[in-house]
Amino acid sequence: MEYVGCKDFAFDVIDEASEKFGDLYSINEEKYKRLDEICGLVDELVQGIGDEFGCDEVTVDVDPITKELIFNIVCDEIILQHGRTHKFFTLMEQVDSVRFSKAAPDSLRIEIGISGLWLGVGAHE
Repeated sequence: MEYVGCKDFAFDVIDEASEKFGDLYSINEEKYKRLDEICGLVDELVQGIGDEFGCDEVTVDVDPITKELIFNIVCDEIILQHGRTHKFFTLMEQVDSVRFSKAAPDSLRIEIGISGLWLGVGAHE
């Protein structure tokens, strides 16, 4: 299946999670506005330079306990050339956490997290 981008899927996941969280949580507008750019950078990595990552899949989830939005990129390998000018580092500057783990014997999972997207009612940004 051809990769069609993560933006629509990410916003669908956010809408579903917001419904589950109900009136106890509201969207942090500042973080929400940054998602366009973050999704664009994820898409650039997967589509534009996918050969460097050997991407197999990208999924988006919400941790129900921490309320962290997580982009999961599963790839065969990562080759980062051109130092800190690589788009990967631009993405890293926009997110709150990055975790690497083994997804399968020959696959790597990169978890990119956005924290604070939901605020408890009465919480300040």
